[in-house]
Amino acid sequence: MNTDAVRAFVARTDALGPPGSDAVTDYWNTVSFSVPDWMTARAAQLHPFSEAYFDLQDQLYTSLRGGPYSGGDSEFTSFDKDAAIASRLAARLFL
Repeated sequence: MNTDAVRAFVARTDALGPPGSDAVTDYWNTVSFSVPDWMTARAAQLHPFSEAYFDLQDQLYTSLRGGPYSGGDSEFTSFDKDAAIASRLAARLFL
């Protein structure tokens, strides 16, 4: 999937109605996505709170979006990956 395909999916979804509407749900039921086998296998080997798992999720995001995560461009809410990894919550999860 590339960026144009994602944008087309979002535009089509928006045109059909609000989230949860029958038309949107019916459309979403026609869409499928396959995670590459290597990525699924690697995810199964990693702790879900590990930095390596986080990095793997970044790789998945990059493959979907067609580019790396960029807080100002990717989301309306900025996200500082380095700060999240260094946070007290993350440190507690790794213990």
